[in-house]
Amino acid sequence: MDNNQSTEFTVPSGMGFDAYQGSIQQILKDNVGQYVDVEFLIGTNGLTIRSGILYAVGVSYIVLFDRKNNRYTICDLYSIKFVTIYDPSRRTN
Repeated sequence: MDNNQSTEFTVPSGMGFDAYQGSIQQILKDNVGQYVDVEFLIGTNGLTIRSGILYAVGVSYIVLFDRKNNRYTICDLYSIKFVTIYDPSRRTN
């Protein structure tokens, strides 16, 4: 890798969220930077959980940052069933 290349993870700037007022995208956007547990529906009855810091929110995706493993996970917004947002003052990890 060229030493002049940035290793910073970037996401497209996208459109504004004015049209999404009151939507899950708006709620998630308002909580970027918070630690979250996100439950995804896999198939017809399987749930899987991904946890991390909510890094970015797009029209059809979210990005979670896993600080422990220093990696980003891009997630399908339409598979999300539940999101738990932790109070930063009470978080233990």
